[in-house]
This record gives sequence, C-alpha cells and structure tokens, in this order.
Amino acid sequence: MDLSTWTSDHDGKRAIVRVTGEIDLETGPRLREYLTGELNQLPAPSGELLLDLTAVSFCDSSGLQALVATLRRARLVGVRLVLRVVPGSRFARFLTLAGVSELFELEDGTAEA
Repeated sequence: MDLSTWTSDHDGKRAIVRVTGEIDLETGPRLREYLTGELNQLPAPSGELLLDLTAVSFCDSSGLQALVATLRRARLVGVRLVLRVVPGSRFARFLTLAGVSELFELEDGTAEA
C-alpha cells in the first residue's frame, strides 16, 4: 500500500519537501527521483533542500538508500541537505541504528511534529 506523499515549497534558494507516511521499497525509489529533481532546481552553492521527515511513520532500507543517494547528489551539485526529524523519534533512532545519523545535517523538528 502506498502511504507516502510529498509536497514542496520553494523560495528560489531553498526548497522544503514534506514527506508523510512510509518510505519503503515501493515509495523510496520514487522519492529519490523526486528529490533529485528538486536538487537540480536549486542554485549551488547557496541552495538548500530541507527534507521534513517529522511525519514519516516507517522507513526501511530502501528509504534509507534514497536518503543517502540524495545526500550524495546534494554534495555533487553543491546544495545543502538538511533533514528535519523529531529527536528521539522512531525515525531518528532508525538513522542512528543504521549508522548514518552522523552523515546528515539534522534539524530539530519537535515544533513541527
């Protein structure tokens, strides 16, 4: 079942993508493709992609792969990638257990959750 959705807001230098639902084998590759398109629209080196993950209810290894690939692409095109997560949430713990939380710039999403 596809429970994942995403929307974007732009202001020229910054895009905010809000992801809700599940990031899994079905939705992860589509999210990755969507985020690549967002990154390609932002100016380097001043562009920023804020990925709001506060409403993500589930993420598997496919979702994690999409996030890591997006980070690599962001670095390649010279755009800053920030993940907004709720500290201590299931998703934040998932990033830590997967050993990738240190790779990402994290923003406290407590107010948004």
